[in-house]
Amino acid sequence: MRQADKELKQQFEGKNVLLGVDDMDIFKGIHLKLLAMEHMLKEHPNWQGRAVLIQIANPPRGKGINLEEVQRET
Repeated sequence: MRQADKELKQQFEGKNVLLGVDDMDIFKGIHLKLLAMEHMLKEHPNWQGRAVLIQIANPPRGKGINLEEVQRET
């Protein structure tokens, strides 16, 4: 196991980890995922400190006219 993996495993031990991996140029709703997580934690405070969202946003693969809009959302 890589050192980085060990550190992440130790850091989040005993927690429910939600992992999001999205391309910025395809998925434009990363901000909605963050808002949903916030809403879930407000509605279910028993999950506070127990649930962790790790969001990875891959760089855009191409140049599109909506690239600036996507980058503003994240």
